[in-house]
Amino acid sequence: MALPETVHVKISSEAAAAVSITAVVAQQMPAPDLVEHILRVTGKDAARIHDILQQGVVVSGASRLRWPPIDAALDEIARALEVFPDSLPGRPFDPSRCIRAALAGGRSTIELTRDVASQKRFLHRRSFWLALMETAAGLAL
Repeated sequence: MALPETVHVKISSEAAAAVSITAVVAQQMPAPDLVEHILRVTGKDAARIHDILQQGVVVSGASRLRWPPIDAALDEIARALEVFPDSLPGRPFDPSRCIRAALAGGRSTIELTRDVASQKRFLHRRSFWLALMETAAGLAL
């Protein structure tokens, strides 16, 4: 069976907090967008993505996504994965190519753009972006 063009997805919050009531958002999501959410959890593993599509649920960041089970063929999933880049673990870190940074901790992620994080604060010699890129370059050994 082929991947559908769009999938009816229900999105709810997974934020850890005291008892709270949050709205569940239902929307038609393009299948490549759903696959991208699953990729964040599985990487480019067609068999794992197949299993998750059949289960109909994935937690991505602070959101839980649910949909009716999809029984797509492995070769169809593999074709859908071709548009996503492969990892290149041997590629050296190049701070000049970075345009965005995602700081993940617990169940939340903060995304920073280079433009915003490069602004220097009053009486500061370095911007947050420069300090972050220096730290990331040191970790990328």
